[in-house]
Amino acid sequence: MRSLINHFNRYKFVLSELVKKGIVLRYRRSYLGIFWSLLEPLLTSVVLYFVFSAVLGRGGTPEHQLKVYGQLSFMVYILAGRLLYSFYNQTTKECTRVIRTNAALIKKVHIPKYLFPLSHLIFNYILFLISLIVLVVVGGVMMASGLQPFPTTRILLSFIPLINLILFAWGSSLILATLGTFFRDLEYLWNVFMTLMFYACAIFYPINKIQQSSYPWVAYFMKANPLYCIITNFRQCIAGSGDFIYRTTKAGKDIMEAVQFNYYYALYSLAASLILIGIGALVFRKNQDRFILYV
Repeated sequence: MRSLINHFNRYKFVLSELVKKGIVLRYRRSYLGIFWSLLEPLLTSVVLYFVFSAVLGRGGTPEHQLKVYGQLSFMVYILAGRLLYSFYNQTTKECTRVIRTNAALIKKVHIPKYLFPLSHLIFNYILFLISLIVLVVVGGVMMASGLQPFPTTRILLSFIPLINLILFAWGSSLILATLGTFFRDLEYLWNVFMTLMFYACAIFYPINKIQQSSYPWVAYFMKANPLYCIITNFRQCIAGSGDFIYRTTKAGKDIMEAVQFNYYYALYSLAASLILIGIGALVFRKNQDRFILYV
């Protein structure tokens, strides 16, 4: 363990420079620069809110929204899910090609190759944390307007889903960085998969809508998705106190349940993330010496 720490410390400066480079390149030709990390999720969430609330009429009254979306307003519900999903999507998508995009550096300088996906993970996570400012502002406006209750002490547990999120993204990134080097089509296949993941994470609808549909078994597959569990945990942390519609029976009766932190989701997503990191580290380490032959 000490040798691993010493090895990491030796290349700590290189990692910091890669992180800085990633942030600068992301917005180098943009007038607003890093402010796009605030505007992009906000504008996307506004579009989703408008489409599903104003056009399709899915929002409902403020009281109905709190019962349906777990004591969160529809806007905050969408924004919270969108922010976490966007971080995972952006990080993993970049890591499918991260070794190939750094081919020139890999061929010239001896650098531990795990630094490349790690740098993308870190700078995307920094931008994600900055983007949470939007959630704080929107949530504050909703609470000041009386459209959403103030969060409870559960908000102190919000670090749990945030840690699980970066661990899950790291495990996925290691695997995708390896496979994406050998199979370039993975980049395009992953984009399709993440579109499916967007709907499977219940970004803009409550899962009880699936439970009362003609295919209630789909809800069980959704709950097996660690990213869905992480997003749900985060929403539970920032929600106010009160009941919400846990499930609607076929007879149309709503079964209510108090909003609470789901520790099973937290432990499940943590276990899944650690297993993914173990597999990813093994696969990456076994194949990293062959990367130079494929870039």
